[in-house]
Amino acid sequence: MFKANKLLKVISILLIVLGALGTISSVITLAVPSVTAIAGTAISTGSMIFSLILCIVEVVIGIIGVAAKQEKLVMIAAIVYLLLEVYSFVSAIIATGFTAFLLIGFILPVLYFWGYYQSK
Repeated sequence: MFKANKLLKVISILLIVLGALGTISSVITLAVPSVTAIAGTAISTGSMIFSLILCIVEVVIGIIGVAAKQEKLVMIAAIVYLLLEVYSFVSAIIATGFTAFLLIGFILPVLYFWGYYQSK
């Protein structure tokens, strides 16, 4: 039976918490468009919807990592999460150009993969 190690569980809990906060933030931004106007940013509706989807997926992937019932399911979740982060990375580069700050987004997916690998 597949048993998650501490790293996978900690990263999964972080994903749940951060994904829930991001979901709340995305819903507020979608529901009250004046929030972005107050902040002085112009965010497209498509970007806001993608952000909402990514946050919901983070919560689901976090739950999968905490439960860790099937090894294959955790692996698929890790791959999906990494692919979504790569898409987010590429679209951010296209929109704003490359900054080293964008690489921070890969920390959690890499740690999730590492936790999965150590659990084997």
